[in-house]
Amino acid sequence: MNNESFSSLKASILAALSADNPHKTAALINEFLIAFPDRPEPLYFDGLRALLAGDNIKAKERLSLALGFDPGNINVLLNLAVAHQRTGELGLAIAYYCSARQIDPKNLQVLINLGSCYYQAESYQLSKETFYQALKLDEGNAVCLSGLADIDRAQGNWRRAIQFYKKAVAVEPNNELANNNLALMYLNLQNHELAQEAAKKAIEKNPDNIDAHVALGRSLIAREDYEAAMDVFAAAFERNQDHAELISQIGSNFLNVGDHSEASSWFNKALSIEAGHPTAIIGMAQALDKHDLHRQGIELLKEHEETLNRRPHYWSTLSDLYWNEGQADDALECLYEAKKLAPQQASLYSKIGNILSSSGNVEGAEKSFYKALEEQEHCISAISGLATLKKSGLDSHHVATAERLILESSIADGGRASLHNALSYYYAGKKNFEKAAFHMQQSNALQWNSKVRQGWEYDTQKHIENVRHQKRVFSKQQIVSNIQFGHPSRMPVFIVGMPRSGTTLTEQILARHPAVLGVGEKNYAIIALQAYQNLYAKKYGIKPRVANDQCLTEPDGELLTRVAEEYLTTLQEQIDKANKPDVQFVVDKMPDNYLNIGWLKLLFPNACIVHARRDLRDVAMSCWQTQFGMIRWACHIDHLVARFEGYLEIMKHWRDAFSGGFLETDYEHLVEDQEAGSKRLIEYIGLPWDESCLRFYESDRLVRTASITQVRQPIYSTSVAKWAPYEPFIPKLINPLSDLMLSYR
Repeated sequence: MNNESFSSLKASILAALSADNPHKTAALINEFLIAFPDRPEPLYFDGLRALLAGDNIKAKERLSLALGFDPGNINVLLNLAVAHQRTGELGLAIAYYCSARQIDPKNLQVLINLGSCYYQAESYQLSKETFYQALKLDEGNAVCLSGLADIDRAQGNWRRAIQFYKKAVAVEPNNELANNNLALMYLNLQNHELAQEAAKKAIEKNPDNIDAHVALGRSLIAREDYEAAMDVFAAAFERNQDHAELISQIGSNFLNVGDHSEASSWFNKALSIEAGHPTAIIGMAQALDKHDLHRQGIELLKEHEETLNRRPHYWSTLSDLYWNEGQADDALECLYEAKKLAPQQASLYSKIGNILSSSGNVEGAEKSFYKALEEQEHCISAISGLATLKKSGLDSHHVATAERLILESSIADGGRASLHNALSYYYAGKKNFEKAAFHMQQSNALQWNSKVRQGWEYDTQKHIENVRHQKRVFSKQQIVSNIQFGHPSRMPVFIVGMPRSGTTLTEQILARHPAVLGVGEKNYAIIALQAYQNLYAKKYGIKPRVANDQCLTEPDGELLTRVAEEYLTTLQEQIDKANKPDVQFVVDKMPDNYLNIGWLKLLFPNACIVHARRDLRDVAMSCWQTQFGMIRWACHIDHLVARFEGYLEIMKHWRDAFSGGFLETDYEHLVEDQEAGSKRLIEYIGLPWDESCLRFYESDRLVRTASITQVRQPIYSTSVAKWAPYEPFIPKLINPLSDLMLSYR
């Protein structure tokens, strides 16, 4: 065939390609291949057709043949590079792009594609240089501007990324990806109003932009408007029911409002659409965390570390799990990894500050909080953290910032609760107890409002019923008749009491002894109880509801020994991890185990139990001022008083039932004579005295506790009778506790 036929066929193929007519295109290319088998053009068009159809393997094969005919054809090189880039062969793709650039250094498309390939290969400096070369040819190219923004986003330079995205949107207002990423950057910087604004604009331009709906929903969640966020997600779901990120965010929102089973079902749905979807995996781990299954959550995330470890949220969530598991060192390391990926995320510095303050590293904590405020001037968690550390020494401009922010309606209730809490510490330090009491009350009211929206509730009657149930199941008669059961080991030591009653101080004194390991607050006792109840039900073929009590009133020695051995294995793992082979005793200071003393004595009848006591009014004041993450009864005065009443009732029962079965220590006595109190503790567990127990505050072990720096100081008396100055301002809390203390004396 002649040149005229060649030109005619070529023109027809180009027209069919432009018209997106695949059938006609295929027919014309086949005709072209037959007519001109020795020319590169038919092979090129066949490769291009395969590339457009998503058949990258065939595209590479046909384009490689075409390149053999014409090694200097820039179009063949460009599309062959695209095919290799799509199949993840980035080295080959870059080589072909560079060959094309060598032929035509001013080819804009080559430069844009090469910059994008360098970015995909995480060669960010080369990517940046290439995009800047492209911008010299086309100063306002939105793709290049977005590419530069993507590089800054990947390197954690979020503020600069925002500037590039804004330029890209200004040049190309309908650039969907730039609009979406702009909203995400604002979310990362916790500028939720601007995130909401950017997401709404993106949705206005394209209502089918699901990623923009996701960003809008997330901005609403950040403001604790979970219902509005769900409305946004529902509208997006009607448009696209197979968007894995949207479905994962719906799951996360159900998690926010406390509907964990519904959350898990949405995460599973997302994973059925896209196996290993990052948000769904992280969400599943967070759901496990909510159920106190921290270890399982850690294992899930570690299983996906290879695919998720470039995400700051992965490391932050893993840190939360380690923290809740009591592994503060690991939690801190995870935050350092997150910080490498997101150096401008203020919340990470606040989290680091909280853990450092828990370890007594006040200087390091302050630096982290100030770094958070450097990244985000109004970082509420950093202001709160500094106030907890510095109290009356909080910088005046941070006090002014807190007082201004609590008046802003755009700040969510949880944020305003933290600000009021910060101001309560500041004014307490200034001895302005009336103002401190006011901010405590405001903080607790807002904290409760925030938590109720997250599905929190607290029933005072349930706690009283639980107390009465424990008294029935572990009556004095039952305890005497079942004393022969259980494991003889004395390795476990339990410290029980109300939060803020001196449990951490007691643990720290014991843990300074070389033969003692403190492991913080562990839920091992409850896990062991559940395991025992399940084994009992299975062995005797009875319903779990029946087994739950029967296994305690009619215990099975064989099963108790089996469960106890598993418990001791867990403690030995802790000893091995701490690399302290000389340890004889492991201390668990879970305060709420005061409810489970009957079970602890059934499982380990020889175990030492220390009941840490303190003036209930001081305990209550400390709880009233502390923003607990998990304790649900500390935001309401009625809840507090009822909780204390139940606590006093069950401890009176244990005292009567176990005559001499546990040691009771008083915080006030320990403050008055630290050495005598410490010696009494060490003697009780059966160890020789060690002087290091007097220097408990020198421990280098990270402590997971609301007590923060108090356990890192020598014993002080300022927390004795701390309640007294507040009595005129919080009588509804102080007076009922005074009455309770008299009635249970």
